[in-house]
Amino acid sequence: MDDIIRLLIADDHPLMLDGIAALLQNEPTLEVVALANNGQEALEKTIKENPNIVLMDIGMPLMDGLKQPVNCRKSNPKFRYLY
Repeated sequence: MDDIIRLLIADDHPLMLDGIAALLQNEPTLEVVALANNGQEALEKTIKENPNIVLMDIGMPLMDGLKQPVNCRKSNPKFRYLY
């Protein structure tokens, strides 16, 4: 069986967030494990859900998409990210 990629999607625009999730829901190799509306929520859900990939808007309230991975890495040194 193929490995399933666990995905967290974060965006502060509900239409974008829901639209991306809807587009990816039927992809057999992906599982959307969490949605987040801001950077702080994305950090909390990344730590809790441990996704393989985080798809995140860079400009978001509470914590932008550039600070979130750095803060996540502080919580989990094994966390890796790419820009």
